[in-house]
Amino acid sequence: MSTYRATENYVYKTDECIGRGATGDVYKGVHKVTGEHCALKLCDSRFTQQLQREVEAMRQLQHPNITKFYQLEYDKESAKPILVMELCEKGNLLEVLREPSNAFGLPEEEYLRFFSHLVSGMKHLRQNGFSHRDIKPGNILVCIADDGSYVYKLSDFGTAKPLKDGDFFQSLVGTEEYLHPDIFKTAFIERHRPREFDISVDLWSLGATLYHTATGKVPFQPFHGRGDKHTMFQMISHKDPGVISGEQTSATGDIIWFKELPKTCRLSNRR
Repeated sequence: MSTYRATENYVYKTDECIGRGATGDVYKGVHKVTGEHCALKLCDSRFTQQLQREVEAMRQLQHPNITKFYQLEYDKESAKPILVMELCEKGNLLEVLREPSNAFGLPEEEYLRFFSHLVSGMKHLRQNGFSHRDIKPGNILVCIADDGSYVYKLSDFGTAKPLKDGDFFQSLVGTEEYLHPDIFKTAFIERHRPREFDISVDLWSLGATLYHTATGKVPFQPFHGRGDKHTMFQMISHKDPGVISGEQTSATGDIIWFKELPKTCRLSNRR
């Protein structure tokens, strides 16, 4: 049953959830006066630190390829904080890649557009001294421009951190299939080892995201998926130079390594 909820300036329905994240759910909202649609991220009160980090980052990051932040409001009934952001009608890139037409990755022209937008957003992020720390297709939103083309935008800055070249952090953040080997090792293999990571974690996640978008699948795939932590770690930490992906086709089988994009990839130059 749908229930209307409100903040000072916006209303939303509880059955219009358009996204779910680690720190809260996102709803389609409407401005009470203008009727303008937006995205309302209802934040779990347990994640106060992440909320503060996200608001700080989004207030500083103003760029066409980064999700626009409008203001911070509060649900009138629960008093939970709500981030008011632009609504990206197409959802996120992971949802786009799950469409049957994109099962083998985006078409070349669209991929080049995505690549340009992502690099532009990442450049702005670094110029402003931030590390995202959880780059993946699910954290890239897709808006529709006036001419019908897609605009790709970095989103979800709950794990973002001010981080300059030469700085380090210790938090274990990110998503398994896109994790830098050092973070993966500390999180799942050697949990008591000293932890210290730098900005290179974003570059690894960026590369995994680019591969996924070009091919329709993550670059390293144990037979049992993310449940097989040791095989995944072997893949990402012991691959030879030049290897861009690996696959295990049976439970006890060897890892098959690849130095080129698969033939099913829709890019004209797969090298």
